[in-house]
Amino acid sequence: MKAHYTMRRTIGRETGYSTRNHDYWRSRGVPGPKPQPFLGNLLEVFRKPLSDIEEQRFRDYGRVHGFYDFNEPVLTVGEPELIKQILVKDFQSFHNRRQLRVSSKYY
Repeated sequence: MKAHYTMRRTIGRETGYSTRNHDYWRSRGVPGPKPQPFLGNLLEVFRKPLSDIEEQRFRDYGRVHGFYDFNEPVLTVGEPELIKQILVKDFQSFHNRRQLRVSSKYY
C-alpha cells in the first residue's frame, strides 16, 4: 500500500514538473498547439517532417505562434518585418537564440 502511494505521488510530481511551463504562451496571448506532458509538442516531429508541421502551424495559428520543446517554450516568427526587428534592430535583446538544424528541401 505504501509503495502504491509513493508511486502515485512520484508520478504526480513528475507530471507537474513536466507541465509547469505549459501555460507560458497562453498566459501571454500567443496562439499555439496544446502541449502534452513530458514531450510538449515534439510527438508530431516523429510523425511528420518539420516543414509540414510548421506549414500547418502557420495555417492554424498564424505567422507568430508558440510551441513547447519538451518543457521549454519556443516562439516561431514568420513575419518578415518582425524578423528584421528581432535580428537587426533589437539583436542585443535576443542573444540566447538557439540553432536550428534541419535537413529538408525547404531549409
